[in-house]
Amino acid sequence: MKKKLSVILIAVALCLLMSFTALAGANFDLRKKTVGLAGIMNTGVNMNTFVTRGEFARMLVLASSSSDILSAGCTGNVYADVPATGEYASAIKICAENNWMRGNLGGGFSPDQTVTLNDAERAMLTLLGYTDKDFEGDVVNRRAAKADSLALTENVARTLTEGLTYADCINMFYNLMRCSTTQGKAYVTVLGGSLTADGEVNALGMTDNALKGPKYFTNAGSLADWLPFEKSAASVYIDGEASSWASLQSLISSGAVVYYSAKAKTIWAYSVDGGIKETGKGAMRGTITNILYQSSGTLTPSGVEIDGVEFSLDSSDMQFAFSIYGSARVGEKITVLYTARGSSKPVVLDYIYE
Repeated sequence: MKKKLSVILIAVALCLLMSFTALAGANFDLRKKTVGLAGIMNTGVNMNTFVTRGEFARMLVLASSSSDILSAGCTGNVYADVPATGEYASAIKICAENNWMRGNLGGGFSPDQTVTLNDAERAMLTLLGYTDKDFEGDVVNRRAAKADSLALTENVARTLTEGLTYADCINMFYNLMRCSTTQGKAYVTVLGGSLTADGEVNALGMTDNALKGPKYFTNAGSLADWLPFEKSAASVYIDGEASSWASLQSLISSGAVVYYSAKAKTIWAYSVDGGIKETGKGAMRGTITNILYQSSGTLTPSGVEIDGVEFSLDSSDMQFAFSIYGSARVGEKITVLYTARGSSKPVVLDYIYE
């Protein structure tokens, strides 16, 4: 009987552990997407890779109100081991000027060394408005205690001198967005976002952060010219998944619908491959073959056919665009962004009229 009971208890414990692990995984996936949408870092990398001080400096700038002045290089060397033409020179200069990160006693910055939890806590608390004077007496430990009390280190199991991985940085930047500044505002507002009623970051709201587009491209060079920021500084999503500029270059020769957020330095691209996805967002390019109405007694269209494929028009903006008052006409070329709902007709979200 005892043996049977032990087996049952072990099974229950395993089920609980599996449920907790699945929940933790789902929670991290949301954090990862949210940080990616905020444009803070490229999330399409190995999450177990350690982050260098140079990389972290760039993340800090992209998570700040100074992201719009980040450039490919800078004038003059800020530190002896950071050349002006270096990949992270501009970010390191901005961090130094704002006292978010400091160099070492030898006059260098050590950009290739792994960033530590202590480095990250100091930088993020400074972004929130705290200074060393707030932790006088035992600066390092009091600062760590404040970081813990703000839940800045939630889900980050590191000692102060240990290095941080990309996964650790995703957790910390997500936690930063939830924190309040010393002025009493949620930090996420710096990035144009907001918190939900339960204090989490509104991930959907991050996608509406001053979007530009849509625009149709078949040439990566034309896309690069259109962007107001360096492609090397961009986070890239293709069909809703984290990706890279190299992948977008490969895709774009076949055609893609593109949006960007200058504030978040993020690109969202949707492939135009001719097929209709069953779920998620997609794009299609073709000729308007029909505009559909539910009855003869209304001038409000309910749908549109493009190359014989039927789409629903659910929003007033899209209904107006395809009505007699809009510019879209049967027989003319158009590119649409849609959302698919399984067995239901895909719904037009946006369009590029030609």
